[in-house]
Formats: sequence, structure tokens, C-alpha cells
Amino acid sequence: MTAREYLYTIRDLTSEIANKALKSNMLRDMAASVSSPELDVDRVCSTPQECAPLENLIIDAMIIDKEISILRKKLMQQKAEMLQKIMLVDDCVLCEILSMRYVDILSWDVISDRVNLSQSHVYRLHRQALDEFEKIFQQTQKDSA
Repeated sequence: MTAREYLYTIRDLTSEIANKALKSNMLRDMAASVSSPELDVDRVCSTPQECAPLENLIIDAMIIDKEISILRKKLMQQKAEMLQKIMLVDDCVLCEILSMRYVDILSWDVISDRVNLSQSHVYRLHRQALDEFEKIFQQTQKDSA
């Protein structure tokens, strides 16, 4: 894993949580909606299902909610771990840029406003920060292996 891939893990986890939340909400909406019975179709008696379709929707939503809870805990741990590694970069402005970009997932516009620098200067500092972080990340990978 490269340093850049590592830095994007928080964004990926955040995206996964958001997608699961949308799916859970969709299932809950489906469970809450009322559907009319199909009167023009002949029903054939078959083996009864273990759960009614409404029940299945609610159960699926609950399972997804549990997965979201687990992912949120993982996200918090990942953020704490990443911040510790980012703080190993010597320059505090570079740390701040990396933190805002990869932990807080802020846009370049917001970052440049917060550090009160032009966007092009923030890009240059970001490149420098990535180079320094890459060295630190590779060293921590070697130490842990």
C-alpha cells in the first residue's frame, strides 16, 4: 500500500458508510410504504415463507445499520491512527493541509481559505507534504514488518 492509498482509506470508508446509510433508508422507506394487493393475479398456495416481505425489509435495514455502526467505529480508529502518522511530519502547515484533505475530507477551496493561502500554493505545499509523509509512511511500514 502506498502512502496515498493509505490516506484515501478514510474517504473510502466514509463513502461506504454513506452508501450503506442510503440503502438502509431506502429499505425503511419501502417498509413504510403501503402497497395494494394484486387482485388480478390468481394466487397459488405455496410453501409459506419464514418471514413476510415487510419483515425482511426491516431485518435487512437493521443488519445494514449494525454494519454502519461497525464501520463508524473503524473510521474513528482509522482517523486517530492517521492523525498520529500525519503529526510526524515536521512542518505544522503541511500537517494541517494533510489533515484537512485526508481526515476532514475538505475541498481545495476550503483548505486554501482556512490556511489563508492561494490554491496554487496549497497544491505545492500538498505535494511537499505528500513527499514527506511518503517517507514517514514507508519507514513505519518497514518498522511494523
